[in-house]
This record gives sequence, C-alpha cells and structure tokens, in this order.
Amino acid sequence: MTLESGENWLNIYADNKAILEGYEKIKERDCARIRVTFTGVLLGKGSMQGIYTETTGKVSGTDVVWFDYKNGVLIKLLSKGSATSITQTSGAQKMTRPSTRDVVKEVELVD
Repeated sequence: MTLESGENWLNIYADNKAILEGYEKIKERDCARIRVTFTGVLLGKGSMQGIYTETTGKVSGTDVVWFDYKNGVLIKLLSKGSATSITQTSGAQKMTRPSTRDVVKEVELVD
C-alpha cells in the first residue's frame, strides 16, 4: 500500500497469512470465521520547508473476518495492529523521532 501527499510518500509492505478458524452464526447468518495475521515494513521519504525525512519501521497485527459464505457478504471485521517507526530528518535541523501507533478498528454490517 502507498500513501502519498505532495512530495511525501509512505509504502507499507505486508505479508498476510489467512486461516479458516471455523464457522459460527452472526446476526442469524452462517459465517466463516477467518483470521488473517500480518507482518511487514514501512518505508517512506518526504520533504517540507527544506527538511528532508526518511521513515523506516515495522507493522504487525491481526484481522478477524466473519463472512456470510452463502450470500457472499462481509458481516463483521475486527482489526488490531501496531506499527513502530523511526523518522530521521536532514537539512538545517537533524533529528531522530521514534513513533509507535496502535490501531483497533471494528466494522459491522448494519441491517
């Protein structure tokens, strides 16, 4: 995945592994429960007002998907992940900035 804004960009390279964990009913629908684990790296570069940045880091997490296999409909998605990175600046001012992000997201079909 690539995120871009002006001269700035961030690439996320991820390795995903999906496992069918079983079947369960969600909202009266027969669903397959699929767990997807992911790990990867972040690479980015950019500039702003003469300050150049370079970012490197790691991402990891888990998605759990409940999919109504009879009707081909996504019923629910639960994502949990984290990223750690280091952004280094060059130019007039040199700095190293570590960063950690934790993300939790839940999406559910509204009937």
